Amino acid sequence: MDTKPAVSAGAVTPLAVVNLGLTVEEAKKVQRLLRDHWGYYTDKIGGKVGPSTVMALQRWLQATWGYNGEVDGDLGPEARAAFTRMANACPNC
Repeated sequence: MDTKPAVSAGAVTPLAVVNLGLTVEEAKKVQRLLRDHWGYYTDKIGGKVGPSTVMALQRWLQATWGYNGEVDGDLGPEARAAFTRMANACPNC
């Protein structure tokens, strides 16, 4: 009998980090909001938070939540801080 887990923690953790801790469906919702309501996202709705999603998020954070960093697709400390401000101010968004 094989007792190995179906998926290792190492295989799941990167997706959670890259996806900002969002499920695929939650990430799709964010991508749709960034595209349909604010016009910042132009890539396909796939549910994976990659550089184009992060860049759209950075543009939106610049416009609305005081992010002054680069729009480079890298969710660095400044972008994470702006994202946290938004999440804390709008927990049910």
